[in-house]
Amino acid sequence: ERTAGQIVLGTPLDVETQAMMHLPEGTKVQAPAGTVVERDYATYSSKYGATADTLTAQRRIRFLRREVDGERAMDYRAFVQAVQNDQTQYFVVDRGVGVKSAGVQ
Repeated sequence: ERTAGQIVLGTPLDVETQAMMHLPEGTKVQAPAGTVVERDYATYSSKYGATADTLTAQRRIRFLRREVDGERAMDYRAFVQAVQNDQTQYFVVDRGVGVKSAGVQ
C-alpha cells in the first residue's frame, strides 16, 4: 500500500515461525540454504537443517518501521523478492525409493 510517496508497511512487528518434522529411519535429506536480508526498515532470516531423522526450519521477519520512502520502491521490491525466493525453497528427501521433495511453506 502506498500513500503520498510512501510504501506503508503497517505496525512494526516481529514474527518467528519454527517447524520440525521427524522422518522414517533410513531417509536421506538435503536442507536448503538459509537466507539473511537486512534493511533499515525490515529484516528477514531463515535457517534450515537436517539430521538423520529430523528436518528443521526457522524463519523470522521483523518490520522495524511503519513506512518506506517511495523512492526506495526498487529496494523494497528486492527485499520482498528475496523473502519470496527463500520461501519457495524445498528440502530434498530420499526414502530410498526415489527422490521426492518436501516444501517448507
